[in-house]
Amino acid sequence: MKPLTLADGTQICPQSGKPIMDEQEEVYTEVPNYADTQRQIVAARTRVADFPLPPSQMTSIGIILFYSMLGVSDDEISSLTGLGHDQIGRMRVSDSYIEIQKQFLDNIVNNDMEDVRTLFVQGSRNAASRMVGLMNSESESIQIAAAKDILDRAGQRPVDVIEHRHRMENSLRIEIVKKDNLEDIPVIEGSVNAAS
Repeated sequence: MKPLTLADGTQICPQSGKPIMDEQEEVYTEVPNYADTQRQIVAARTRVADFPLPPSQMTSIGIILFYSMLGVSDDEISSLTGLGHDQIGRMRVSDSYIEIQKQFLDNIVNNDMEDVRTLFVQGSRNAASRMVGLMNSESESIQIAAAKDILDRAGQRPVDVIEHRHRMENSLRIEIVKKDNLEDIPVIEGSVNAAS
C-alpha cells in the first residue's frame, strides 16, 4: 500500500497510522542542562506578585540596585534617573530594597555554586578512575593511601574513636558540711518594729 501524504508533506503509514520518518531525518529533543533547569525553576517560582512592591516602584529600586552593583556613583545614578541623593539613600535603607538585594545576591551565589557542582560531577568519574589507578602504583604507601580512600568513600570506613578529656580550672567547688550539734549554729537576733 502506498503511504498517505498530508498537505505539509508528512507521509503516514496506512497499516500503523504513524508518520513515516526518513532514515536520514532524525528528530532530537533538546534536554536542558542542570543549570538551565535550575534557572527555569527559580523563574517559575518568582512571580511579579511575589515582589514586595508594585512594578512601578520595583523599577526604581531595580535601576538603583543594578547601577550600584556595577559600581556607578550616586551622582551618576542621580543624573541618570533624575532622583535626588536623599531619595536614593531612602530607597537603599528600605526593607524592600534590602530584601530584593539579598534575593538577587543569593541567586548569583546559587547559580555559581551550581556551576561548580556541575564541574565536580563531570570530573568525578575521572577522579575515581585516578584513585583506582593509584592502587597499582609502584609505591606501597601510595597504594595503601589510595586503598584507604576508596574504602572510606565506599562506606567501609573504620569506626572513629573520640577521646574526651576535660580539665576544670577555676571551677566552683561546693562543700557540704553537716553539723549534728545544734549548739554550733549561731543565733541571729533581730527586732521587729511595728509600723505606727
